[in-house]
Amino acid sequence: MRWDDLFTDLEMQLESELTAEECDREADELRLRAGRLSLRDRVIAVGSAPITFLLPSTRLVVLPQLVGVDWVSASSERGSCVIPLAAVEGLLLPTQPHVGAPTATSPRLSLAVVMRDLCRRRAAVTLPLAGGTLHGTIDSVGEDHLDLAVHEPGTPRRRSAVTENRIVAFRAVELVWF
Repeated sequence: MRWDDLFTDLEMQLESELTAEECDREADELRLRAGRLSLRDRVIAVGSAPITFLLPSTRLVVLPQLVGVDWVSASSERGSCVIPLAAVEGLLLPTQPHVGAPTATSPRLSLAVVMRDLCRRRAAVTLPLAGGTLHGTIDSVGEDHLDLAVHEPGTPRRRSAVTENRIVAFRAVELVWF
């Protein structure tokens, strides 16, 4: 009898240790997976649900449309915008699961490529910067900056309408309205 109790007790201890070891392994795997997630991955995971982007000068509620290497294009009540991920201080994610189309991804397009497209289309843009908001047309785009012909909102880019030519570093751009 005593031997039966001893073996039963040993089996329960072994089972308990194996279960604890499995739980520890699963927790480690979860931590490793979470440690590999980028801000970009978190935006993609939310899909087409509204996200609040916490930027240096504002909170912006948007619907993500496309996620690039280092940017997110989105729509909001105000219009369309591009948000450089480097400018994002944080995200407020929806508390309820959202059923809808996933956010499209474009893993090879950088912010410079998006700015070159806006330049090519001669789109009027608004850039909220730390020193104030600029409105104008992008004349050219470098590796890490853009050249902006500053002019009044609602006026076309004409030489006579341009008040200044400003070089803006991408690191200073937190948002591009177009």
